[in-house]
Amino acid sequence: MGLKAPDEYWELTTEEKNELCNGCGPKAIEPLIPDSLWGLSIVNACYIHDYMYSGILPRVTKWDADFYFLSNMLDMIDGSTCSWYKRLLRIHSAWGYFKLVRKFGSGPK
Repeated sequence: MGLKAPDEYWELTTEEKNELCNGCGPKAIEPLIPDSLWGLSIVNACYIHDYMYSGILPRVTKWDADFYFLSNMLDMIDGSTCSWYKRLLRIHSAWGYFKLVRKFGSGPK
């Protein structure tokens, strides 16, 4: 499963990722937002989304970042092994996360 991200993301060091990315949810409430969908970690999708929101890449729009986020979550779900009903729960949750970032996400700085 290859996640989608700007080329520059893959060149970041661990320290740079930790500085720019915090996981799922805004920093203020991040501990309250799960980094997983029904047992499937989506932290890497969240990190890519955070990076795209960081403003480092001027050509990235809010739509780009949010769409990559949804696409990566759905790819991760597709690559996971689980029952059909857990897959449906994960897909439903991924769409919920997407709707939240579309409505409340600040977008690239």
